Amino acid sequence: MLALLIDMLLACVVIGCAWIGSSLGLAHSSIRTISFIGSFTIAMLVVVPAGRLVAWISPFGSDTARLVGMLLVAAGSYAAIAVLVRWCFTYVDPDRVAGADGTIGGAMGAVLGAAWGIIMVMLVMLVPLTGRIPEAAIRSTSGTLLMQHASGLLRTINETFPHYTQTLPKGPVGAQLRHQKKLTLAEGFMSHPDPDAAGRLYANINEWRTSGKRLPATWGPEIADAATLHSRSMLDDAFLDTDQIRAGSKIGTFEERMIAALGADGVRYTERHEIVVWAHSTAHAMQALTTSRRMRSILGDRNIVEIGVGAAEAGWFNGTMFTIGIVGRERPHTVQRTG
Repeated sequence: MLALLIDMLLACVVIGCAWIGSSLGLAHSSIRTISFIGSFTIAMLVVVPAGRLVAWISPFGSDTARLVGMLLVAAGSYAAIAVLVRWCFTYVDPDRVAGADGTIGGAMGAVLGAAWGIIMVMLVMLVPLTGRIPEAAIRSTSGTLLMQHASGLLRTINETFPHYTQTLPKGPVGAQLRHQKKLTLAEGFMSHPDPDAAGRLYANINEWRTSGKRLPATWGPEIADAATLHSRSMLDDAFLDTDQIRAGSKIGTFEERMIAALGADGVRYTERHEIVVWAHSTAHAMQALTTSRRMRSILGDRNIVEIGVGAAEAGWFNGTMFTIGIVGRERPHTVQRTG
């Protein structure tokens, strides 16, 4: 319902601006539309150097400096472009455009309204909050279209202002380990396996283990195949859990799938661990794993003998789902002889 309301509000903004533009006429409406779009484009193109300049002459942090620099450039560009467009209209004969003055003015107003609306929806999609409104913006028709056709702009805004927008998926390190039965994912995506990401995470885990004087774990192809299927299930059903969830009901676990994949060899392992990570990239996933005390304890277990990693990807906004299956044998206790 909220998603539909957001789409309706966007339509109302466009219609309202079109009506105002029709009342203002061609010249005034064009000046506002061209100046706004032009100033926003220029500000986004030079936001980084403008932010550096503001940071150099002020005590602001990098994100705040970029925001202030962008606003200053946008204001200056708007004024300059407005003067230029107004000057251009001095060469237009009012009598020649009188018949289409209201129509073209309304069209220009609609363009301005659409630009304003798109920016507002983008900002709601990117705010670092959870709740019904951001989720509705992501699932709305306008949000889905923006993800399909303007994901580059969304990503640029996110990367330019990382502290004011969210690092997706949500989380302080760009990844999430905490289990959730329902995730907010952009619609209209197709999940697909990402064996390269899975291989990178496996290599990173072994590098981390060897840096701590532990033996590297071997690659478990059967576990990895089961983990890939589970990662795709998590994306397709929008959940983060070691349990299989469909329609809100748990119908199985990754551990059961992993044991079935190992077959008769599964009984050899007395230790089993299952980890799921929703991450923006492999680097974010590894950072989340190594900043968690519990995950460090699992990954640093000296009894680990085999690791399988499965990854499924669904675009920049939805990120990558990782499933990690770990098996190991307990070391026999050594008995010291006395006497």
